[in-house]
Amino acid sequence: MPASRHFWNASWVCRRRGKPASWPSASARGEHPPPCPQAPPLAGRKREWAALEQAWEAGRVVFVTGEPGVGKTRLIQEFTARRGLRPLFATGRPGDAGVPFATVTRLLRRLAERLPLEGLEAWVRRELSRLLPELGEPPPPMRSGEERLRLFEAIATFVLRGYTPEQAWGADDLQFCDDASLEVLAYLAA
Repeated sequence: MPASRHFWNASWVCRRRGKPASWPSASARGEHPPPCPQAPPLAGRKREWAALEQAWEAGRVVFVTGEPGVGKTRLIQEFTARRGLRPLFATGRPGDAGVPFATVTRLLRRLAERLPLEGLEAWVRRELSRLLPELGEPPPPMRSGEERLRLFEAIATFVLRGYTPEQAWGADDLQFCDDASLEVLAYLAA
């Protein structure tokens, strides 16, 4: 694995104020289930927990980094569950790195199943059809940075369409993500 990908072995979570809309529960979406009641207590994370609390209250993006298996996902799961938040995570999977937009497309497909597509602006629907052909005829292949930015803006518009202040959104297992999805996720975080 290239060294640059190792850095991205991270989870992140953020929130955005405003943009009210309805959203299904995390369990209904089949995403990151809450920690099992029989799970051992989260121990030795007071400093990390305090940093999460402080960043959350300030509305900042939080990056939780570390080696695989040290408990980054569990920490984020516990934090969102204890706050009663509904998480939405783009999760990298082995094999995503070789397929442009794989991680983000999976996220968009889950959203398209749960959010009403009625009233979605025509330009957003058309741009999203680049990744979700079931939405309609996609535009021609992207040939410029401006066209790529338009796709990113359409993705952001769609993701934020269903956002509520009770949401926590982010990404997990970034070491598996493809480069194009990492670009989109960075755009969303910004």
